Amino acid sequence: MKTWQVQKFLFKASSATAWVVLLALGCAAGIAKAQTLPSDITPAQVVSAGADIVKLVDESRFGELWGSASTATKKVAQQANFNADLSKTRQPLGAVTSRNWVLVARQSLSADKGAIAGEYLNIEYITRFAKGEVKHELVSFRFDEDKVWRFAGYLLR
Repeated sequence: MKTWQVQKFLFKASSATAWVVLLALGCAAGIAKAQTLPSDITPAQVVSAGADIVKLVDESRFGELWGSASTATKKVAQQANFNADLSKTRQPLGAVTSRNWVLVARQSLSADKGAIAGEYLNIEYITRFAKGEVKHELVSFRFDEDKVWRFAGYLLR
């Protein structure tokens, strides 16, 4: 499992709807390091960790993503569907020709919002694919109960 260091951060909030869709789809993976507080992270570190995740997605290394996914993601997703969902979403688009991050965000969710409660981080990219389509990619991390930031989702829209 790849690790990344955490310091401190400032983030904007993002849409709760995206989180519900993100977790419901079960597109998840993990990159983690034990931390004492969920606020001990910089935007640059989130950007770096997000880049590692989209690289694994680009390389169709879905088993690695699933193996270290957030416990919350594994509660709402089934591994059997994971590879097929990611492959079906990404393969028709072709290779990535450009990718730029446009947003780093933090959000605290409560169970009453229809998602698994917790602290979440997002990084959003605008990505151009070989077949000409431009899409938004959302990569998400969750601060799990064991005080580890883990990848919690990938959404392409």
